[in-house]
Amino acid sequence: MYHSQGHQMLEEPADHLQDLEPQLYKYGQPSVYGGFQDRNVIMKPPTVSYWRRRRLNLMAIALCFFGPWLLFCFLYAITTFSLFYRSPALVFFIVFVAFLAVVMLGMKALDAVKRRLGGDSNYEPTWHIFLFITSLIAWFVAIYAGYHNFHFQMNPYYGIQNLGNYNGVSPTNNNGQQFMDAGRIVFEKGAHLDLSKSMSFKNDETYCVAPIVSANYSLDGAPETYDFWAVGLNCCCGDTLRTANFQCGEFNNPTANAGVRLMRDDERPFYRLAVQQAVGAFGIKAKHPLFFHWVQNAVASTESYRWEGHRRYLIGVYLYFLFQLVLTVLAAACFTRMEQ
Repeated sequence: MYHSQGHQMLEEPADHLQDLEPQLYKYGQPSVYGGFQDRNVIMKPPTVSYWRRRRLNLMAIALCFFGPWLLFCFLYAITTFSLFYRSPALVFFIVFVAFLAVVMLGMKALDAVKRRLGGDSNYEPTWHIFLFITSLIAWFVAIYAGYHNFHFQMNPYYGIQNLGNYNGVSPTNNNGQQFMDAGRIVFEKGAHLDLSKSMSFKNDETYCVAPIVSANYSLDGAPETYDFWAVGLNCCCGDTLRTANFQCGEFNNPTANAGVRLMRDDERPFYRLAVQQAVGAFGIKAKHPLFFHWVQNAVASTESYRWEGHRRYLIGVYLYFLFQLVLTVLAAACFTRMEQ
């Protein structure tokens, strides 16, 4: 009996070892005592979930980099160029839809945070949050930069292109009421600025004006009304009524005899006040004053608005590319440390 019991006790550990053998050698073969443990070792390959997680992280990084940048490029373009000039309502609608898309990203990020806090390890909210915040930044920056570029560069260009062009206009024999739709005017030969009647009006900025007159107008007699005025902002250094010292545009170019229409509606009232001061100071008349930038080549000056608008757009696109790249790299580094 004792022998049988002992035999049974000896057999039980063997049975247990057979049960444990698949678990002990699950990740490799047993090593021989005194031998090298790395011989005949079968390494456990990475699981499918590991490679899937790694691929998804790379996809998340790419999406978080290109997504906000492309959003910025798109919104910056539609708020800068001709679509905004032709159909502002459509642009506002597109901008609103883009904002709703950004809000949806925020809701997705919030949902990921809630699931993560609820114990669901399949949801990692870090990249969701990053995508939402950077997309929101891209939306705001694009709208601001696009409107600024349109207001100062592209809107004047499109406006001048839609107005009329006139050649051989005489400041003495013509009046402003005849050229209310003028975008560009090439005056008759010899037309110049009468700097002796220049004037300025100060309201935070200094608004400078000088009348455009015909050649030898002092000998032929002063015009009945001074309706053509060259203008400029902060370009006259005089501080009294009689010493405005107009130095705007190509004032010192003897071959300049053209004008590009002032398209800034917010500046026009202050130039009118400067003209009224000139009327009172010099005893002249200005019934229908029109305001121009004094240039030599009106076409080239108009095109400069378009070139500057495109240049600012490209600079903005390149700078935001670098900005988004830096943010993505920093975020990837931070998130990697958090996972470790």
